[in-house]
Amino acid sequence: MLDSGRAGLYGICNGDRHALVVFNLYGWTGSHDDLEAQGRTADLVRICLAELRAHNEHFYIIFTDLTRIPEDISALLEEFDANSLIDVGHPADAWGQVVDDFTCISPNSSAPTRRDFCFCCPNVFNHIVSFHIDHSSRLPVHSVLSLSITIPESPLLISKSNGPLSLPLYLID
Repeated sequence: MLDSGRAGLYGICNGDRHALVVFNLYGWTGSHDDLEAQGRTADLVRICLAELRAHNEHFYIIFTDLTRIPEDISALLEEFDANSLIDVGHPADAWGQVVDDFTCISPNSSAPTRRDFCFCCPNVFNHIVSFHIDHSSRLPVHSVLSLSITIPESPLLISKSNGPLSLPLYLID
């Protein structure tokens, strides 16, 4: 998955052992109506969430092009229902932005859609300073999602380094 460009995993530390985990996921094209693509995209999301749980990450963000709506993925619905994951674009009016604003203008679509998302845990959500969807991007299909956060005053301190626990299980050929 990493070599294919479907997933990226980044750790950001401010030098004082404050860690933020950022996933970037790219769902399979056509997963809004293709069953095989739907399954692959849902599996990708499940793997990402399993990795976060395996490390008990408390500060994380997931940027993703799901190529479908999140309500179609049961793993995301479970996280939303448990209040452990927040769709940042949904309450975008908190930062003076349009709620559930569109993010894609596909050449084969008659209307803009919302297929790109920023999800985060409540610990990150509470520290968001701004969220913006930039439609003036030079990208032909996608808008750019940007997010600014503050570093918490009493963050989770990381005192050890963990190797991946769950990803190797999914990446074995």
